[in-house]
Amino acid sequence: MLALTTTGSDSRDAIVVLLAFAVTAPLPGIALWRALARPTTAVQELGFGTGAGLAVALLTWALQTLAGAPALGWLLPPLLIGVLLLVPATRRRMTAPRPQRLRGSVAGHLLLAGTAAASLAIVWLTHLRSQPLPPAASATYNDLWYHTTLVGALQRSIVPADLSAAGETAEYHWFAHADMALLSSMSAVPPYEVVLHAWYVPAVLAFVLTSAAAVEVLQGRRVRGWVAPLGVLLAIIPTTVWAGATSVSIGAGFTVLSPTSIFASVVICAAPGAVREALAAGNGWRGWVLLGAVFAAGAGAKPSVLPVFVTGGLLLLALRLIARRRRRSAAALTVAPVLLLLLSAGTALVGAAGSSRPQIGQTLALSPVLSALVGDGYRRWSPGDGGVFAPLLQDGGRATWALALLVLLGSIAANSMRLLGVLGLLDRRVRGDPVWVWAAGTVIGGFTAQWLLSHQGYSQIYFWLGVTPLGAALTIATAARLWPPGSASHPRLLHLLVPAAGLCVGLVQALTLPRPGNITVDRAAALALQLAIPYIAGAAVLVLVLLLLRATRRPVRRAQWLSAGIVYVLALCLPFAAMELGPRVTGAAALPAPTGEAWRAVSSAEQEAALWVAENSPTDDVVATNVFCQPVELIEPCNTQSFWLAAIASRQLVLGGWAYTTDNTELSLEGLDTRAYADGPFPERVDLIEAAVGEGSPDALHQLREEYSADLLFVSLRATVVSPRLDEEVEAVFENAEVRVYDLGAGR
Repeated sequence: MLALTTTGSDSRDAIVVLLAFAVTAPLPGIALWRALARPTTAVQELGFGTGAGLAVALLTWALQTLAGAPALGWLLPPLLIGVLLLVPATRRRMTAPRPQRLRGSVAGHLLLAGTAAASLAIVWLTHLRSQPLPPAASATYNDLWYHTTLVGALQRSIVPADLSAAGETAEYHWFAHADMALLSSMSAVPPYEVVLHAWYVPAVLAFVLTSAAAVEVLQGRRVRGWVAPLGVLLAIIPTTVWAGATSVSIGAGFTVLSPTSIFASVVICAAPGAVREALAAGNGWRGWVLLGAVFAAGAGAKPSVLPVFVTGGLLLLALRLIARRRRRSAAALTVAPVLLLLLSAGTALVGAAGSSRPQIGQTLALSPVLSALVGDGYRRWSPGDGGVFAPLLQDGGRATWALALLVLLGSIAANSMRLLGVLGLLDRRVRGDPVWVWAAGTVIGGFTAQWLLSHQGYSQIYFWLGVTPLGAALTIATAARLWPPGSASHPRLLHLLVPAAGLCVGLVQALTLPRPGNITVDRAAALALQLAIPYIAGAAVLVLVLLLLRATRRPVRRAQWLSAGIVYVLALCLPFAAMELGPRVTGAAALPAPTGEAWRAVSSAEQEAALWVAENSPTDDVVATNVFCQPVELIEPCNTQSFWLAAIASRQLVLGGWAYTTDNTELSLEGLDTRAYADGPFPERVDLIEAAVGEGSPDALHQLREEYSADLLFVSLRATVVSPRLDEEVEAVFENAEVRVYDLGAGR
């Protein structure tokens, strides 16, 4: 609660939002998990139960929205718990005491609680304190405003309207927004406050619990209490080996600017528990019900979720075919997400995935070294460009291909802390764990997909970003399960020398690698060698340890070498993580300064006017406005990612920023222009609004009333020319230094 009240939220709002989250997801989810799953540890029960509870929350939102009764959000989840308790079979499972072997240690639970507090502190330091709430002047990331418009729309309908364009449906993966809409409706907290602040607190708790549960289940039968908290920190902190931006690497697993990615990561980390229950002998249909709930939540979380679940099932199926073991359940794990993909195809949930296409190497254009070689023009890519290979590869020569290989290798190195866990495939015992194999296949699929697909705005990187927390969990869990217990199997040289060497090498690298702005193509070869030094040094350290151990006649098994390598890379990552996280934690703003020059800046006066509309007009009012661009001045070229008015006012606009509308996306897929700067599919609406505002045309004002049912006209004095005649035609009901709001009187 302190994280919210210290950053502008009312204490009542903070309490009610957190209580609404507890009622709608963890409590019914844990009850469902206890009723259907086999006995598990408390951490797994909390984590996997919260993941399953997201499906309950989505169902609650749908029923509440259809009925138009926000109070149902408080009634339906407890009703589900009551029904489960009334059924004798599920009541026995829910009330059965936890076996002693699954109770865990108090110290482990306290350590995880401390990790949750640290994770929340990181989110507070890096986002909440620097993200102002309206009406404070801000330079809020435009996509957060867009997410807010979806939340407002989903409070009214289970198929969201696009608030930026009257009559249009928002085709997007909106399950995260449905969860936000549920919390907003139940708590009466405005959508913008939920999206910008309040949702992150329960989201980070869900993230911590599900990733900790994933680490536990991936450890196998021997669970060490300190491993799960470490896995959580690796998941939430940017543990990439910073390669001077030569590589295409991903930062923190908890991405505050992408709520959908957070929701997807929670679902992905919850999936191993459901997979284990589905594969468990004797659990029957119960495990598959849990699996169906988690997979269904993934269907609308991100278009990337179900495909990576397919790759997890395919790897498990392939290994079972090779080993000639039972493969029916592995085949079912593969078929289930495929069926969900087919069922959701063509719906409003997957519209954003329509611009994805198979194409090798488009992600490489994000590398500054390659951009320096081939030119920045390839960054202004249209989905219609290129063939099997991305344009920069298709048009490039040997130097381009050589640098592309360097970037790919650099990306593997940069993300090694999230990838090394898959090396557990080399160990026969680890390969025998179907849940571990499924998770490894999911991580491999996420990393590979970003190189084999292309998408508008390079959003194919979300295939990898969504699975990075699971990748971190897999890595730390694999290291823990490969390192046998007992002092005889714990050579001090492996304990001390390996991580110490990794930390020292990482510190030297972090201090000496060039900054992104200093990287040139001419230095690529020298830089490649410098990037390889940590791994050459690591190999040298392991060889040295081997020689020393042989001299003392102490045997070390292959599994220990593998885990030692993972520990080395973990230590190597720590200085880079500190470099990335440190400036943001110590006070550097996470958002651009809210000055007039910032292209995303929205002034206090503009937000005050939008808040007036939200507080003084019926929810179903339609608003016409001359605000299309960001910043608001209608200039050429116009960036049409202006979503703040629809977000704050939570009202349907005749036309606002049209960048993400379905029709505009389809135009950009045809290669006509990028979405943000396209002329758009609504020229008649633009002309009509310009005539109404710039000329005060009675006919245009009448058409806005009759054809678009516009009730209010929101006029920015900075956006376009405003005719003095407008005050003669319609009545101004609100005015400040930058905005006037007029009553058009439609339907009044």
